[in-house]
Amino acid sequence: MHRTNVFFRSVLLYVLLFLGCGLLHVILWDSVFADCTAQLYCGTVVVLWALSVEKRITDIRLRRLLIITAAFLLLFVFLQVLRYRLCKDNPPVRRQLWYCYYIPMTVVPLLCFYVGLSVHRPEDEPLPRLSLVPACVSFLLTAGFLTNHLHFFAFRFPSENEFASDHAQYGWLYIIFCIYFAVMLFLALFITVWKNRTSGKASISFLPALPVLIMALLELLAVFGIKPGIKGVFLWNIGETFIFGILGFLEGCIQIGLIPACRDYEKLFSMTDLPAVILNGRGDPVYQTAGARYPFPENPGIKIRTHAIRGGSISWISDVSQVQVLNEELSETVRQIKTRNNYLAEENKVRQERAELEARSRLYDSISRIAEPQLAQIRELTQNAGADSQKSLAAAAVLCAYVKRRSNMELLSPDGLQLDELKAAIAESLENIRLCGADTALQTVGNGGYPASMLIYAYEQFEALVESCLDTLSSLLVVLLAEKNHLILRMLLQADAIHYEARPGLTSPEFDRKMSVNTDNRDTIVTLTLTRGGGAP
Repeated sequence: MHRTNVFFRSVLLYVLLFLGCGLLHVILWDSVFADCTAQLYCGTVVVLWALSVEKRITDIRLRRLLIITAAFLLLFVFLQVLRYRLCKDNPPVRRQLWYCYYIPMTVVPLLCFYVGLSVHRPEDEPLPRLSLVPACVSFLLTAGFLTNHLHFFAFRFPSENEFASDHAQYGWLYIIFCIYFAVMLFLALFITVWKNRTSGKASISFLPALPVLIMALLELLAVFGIKPGIKGVFLWNIGETFIFGILGFLEGCIQIGLIPACRDYEKLFSMTDLPAVILNGRGDPVYQTAGARYPFPENPGIKIRTHAIRGGSISWISDVSQVQVLNEELSETVRQIKTRNNYLAEENKVRQERAELEARSRLYDSISRIAEPQLAQIRELTQNAGADSQKSLAAAAVLCAYVKRRSNMELLSPDGLQLDELKAAIAESLENIRLCGADTALQTVGNGGYPASMLIYAYEQFEALVESCLDTLSSLLVVLLAEKNHLILRMLLQADAIHYEARPGLTSPEFDRKMSVNTDNRDTIVTLTLTRGGGAP
């Protein structure tokens, strides 16, 4: 019911404004400012309508098209003022200004057509390319009217010196313009109605066409010299009917919903239950909702939000009590999770330490098993040293060096071993062998990393050879030759008796091994060749 009342009030206002324009001619019929006053009146109506469009139409493209349309209507008013007041004594200029009328009169129907195409079209979706055809026609028509004095296709005059519009005869270009004008407005209305065919307003969809029909009727009567008037005073000029016809068409489309617009802000805002209030620039409330009590109460569970709008701001309140409860529950949950995480971290730390202790214990047990023969010999040598204690202690030192270096290799083996570790182990063993009276030397060529089992096997074979002849050993030369995938350990020694047997070691898929023993009197050469990447021999 409210929308119906608004529609009829808008129709009544339009009719009154249109009649008021005609009455100005009657009231000021003997005044020289009659025409200018009517044009100023029309310009004021256009400006007020454009301001209302800026407020009502939220679609950016539609709003721009409607405002541009209003701008061309104002251009039409300005051209009339120029022709009838400022240049009335200059016939050539007056004639050219008359031709310029057809700039807005061809562009405005084109803009109405584009308005119809833009209804319900996404803002980022361009208009179809075919819509450029009417624009080209509009340009050609405008060019034809502006150059009419060269070809007279639009208007012809009885004589070359008489260019008054009252004496003009219409040519084929003017007829094409009339067809173009009618087709553009018809297409604009048809497209708009078609896009809104499901809105349930089919019965009033053609009401916007009434102002255009009235405008066309008055224009047609004016062409034949028939103009409505009172006591011989014409009510409307052609320009005024053109302006009101276009405004009536566009405003009619807005009023019945063919052009989407936001209306009844105040009523819709006041009916909502959300506590909100619209404030002006000074901070005073202008509108408020049914659920608002302004100023808003201060409450820990209520949060006041503000957003700037044109001419002021809008404030509303949000109930955050449930959010606060959830935040508290979330905080408690986070605290419990952190406590549990700390407990689990401590438990994992204890487990890790226990695992490390167990791994260390297993490693020490493994080292004890590996070095058990040497440890037993050390105990026997130290207990039964007797008169030859210096020689026994020297032999024990050799065994201790092996136990130390072999234990280091076992501890470092998980990370792999460098050849330097084997060099250092053999060098320390040779240093202690010299305590037993033997001459020793070590030569190395190359360097690099090798599988731990490969270097450990080489050191074990070196120790086995030393232990087999330590009592009679007089000299020992060790040569280490490191290549890319090969490691050669060559031992040249002199001893009275050698009872050497290679220790079996562990079978490993990481290297292949090969050993040769050559003995000549007291000279013995043992060559151990280890190849990386092989299998067991």
